[in-house]
Amino acid sequence: MRKYLFALAFALTFVTGTNAASAGGAIRCGKLLDVRSGRLLENQLISFDATGTITSVAPAGSALPEGTIDLMRATRLPGLMDVHTHITAEPTENGYAGLGVSTPLSAIHGAKNARLTLLASHIHDNPGSALTIRGGASPRVNHNVFSRNGLSERVGSALVVERDTQPAFFGNVFQGIAADAFRILGDAAAARIARDNWFADGHESQGRPSNVPSGRRGR
Repeated sequence: MRKYLFALAFALTFVTGTNAASAGGAIRCGKLLDVRSGRLLENQLISFDATGTITSVAPAGSALPEGTIDLMRATRLPGLMDVHTHITAEPTENGYAGLGVSTPLSAIHGAKNARLTLLASHIHDNPGSALTIRGGASPRVNHNVFSRNGLSERVGSALVVERDTQPAFFGNVFQGIAADAFRILGDAAAARIARDNWFADGHESQGRPSNVPSGRRGR
């Protein structure tokens, strides 16, 4: 995977430094993540002008434009920013002041910050649920990626949301979780979440209301 990302970075550098100075160019990529639809598109041609601005994205035909950079074995995706956060940290406790922060105090900070917001994390490969929102909570969950959670056969859901909650979800990517996982919040809230987030390969919901027993599937 590293060599493919390196190849893509090198290609973009080459394009910016050479082709962009003339008449633009194109890159063919084997896979392209469309963050608007949540789909992973295959065999796509990205065209750009002399300034390096993307002008079109379309399926690549059998005949490629002259000078096309072929990255058929690579995956292209938008740049990722702030992909992790220190949820137990406080901005006033840096440097020397941080030496006086105990583990229990860090846990308290983490609980407070988690209640306020879950921001810019990649929550993945958990045997249990990725996120549980209990009744009465109103967290802000922004710009996270949820993938491959709820893997254990003893877990009934990758996402648990109770009734009587008011979470705000914005700019998240949900892989394997369908938008209808949020219908327990009401049609208006579910529609808002579906509009403001991306659901990749969420063919069926892996979320459930917490008042539905998960049961055990097998031993």
